[in-house]
Amino acid sequence: MVIPKGQGGEGPRKAFENYPEKSRGLRQRSRDRETSADPRGGRQLGGDFSNHLKDKMIEEDRRIKWYLKPFSVLLLLFFVLGPFGLPLLYRSPKFSKGVKIALTIVVMIYTTYLIFATLKIAKEIYISVEELQKALKY
Repeated sequence: MVIPKGQGGEGPRKAFENYPEKSRGLRQRSRDRETSADPRGGRQLGGDFSNHLKDKMIEEDRRIKWYLKPFSVLLLLFFVLGPFGLPLLYRSPKFSKGVKIALTIVVMIYTTYLIFATLKIAKEIYISVEELQKALKY
């Protein structure tokens, strides 16, 4: 179906001529893309893209809850919660996937060590209590 020129078939550029502020904005954005290229030689980037990204990262840092920040996660993993802190580790946006996997393995080894150390201490206490009971009976 062909639309005659006078009845809205002018195309998208003609439609924006009625709205100069939108048309000007589109032209300015296209000029920005033409003048600033990605330093890696890839696609064209807008002029304020890097500033916007930096502002967004700073804003994201402010929005991260205290219990998802790296120092807090490590503190909770190794001194408070142990393996129960792993969900905090995986929800934290500050750790990469490889670091999360490595920390999971370290926490599991650390927890296993603590369990065996606790069992050894409990066994020694049990033996000491038995010896003390024998000594008190005689």
